[in-house]
Amino acid sequence: MSPTRAWPTGCRHCDLFDPMRSHLHAAFFLGVLSGSAASAAWAAECADDQKPFAALQADERYTIEGPFTVAALEARHMIRIRETGEVVAFGPSHERWNTLKARMLGGDQIFSLAFRVGRSQVDGYALIHAGCVVQFLIRNMD
Repeated sequence: MSPTRAWPTGCRHCDLFDPMRSHLHAAFFLGVLSGSAASAAWAAECADDQKPFAALQADERYTIEGPFTVAALEARHMIRIRETGEVVAFGPSHERWNTLKARMLGGDQIFSLAFRVGRSQVDGYALIHAGCVVQFLIRNMD
């Protein structure tokens, strides 16, 4: 699997993406709040390409856990790269995980988010900065 591919069919450890740069992902995962009263209440706090974390917390369709430390997540998600045999955090998405870590500033947090629509579910880790989801690492999409 190429680490630059958006997500392969049926993957379990998919790539990192900025939810607002991928319209399909954004509509599925974070865009469901666009017309809600909760979204309107917090819209002024986040940039146009970000979602307010408080709105996700208020929405019962999301399962949220955390916050998690970088060390805990890396220990939990050590994966062997098939082509090289190297064992790294988040496997094929290691470089993108490093990009997420590099974006972290003091006070930022990482939470696990899961969202289900019908028979489909997306889950992964959200980087939260100043109350806004600024980046998301997909772990699973069914």
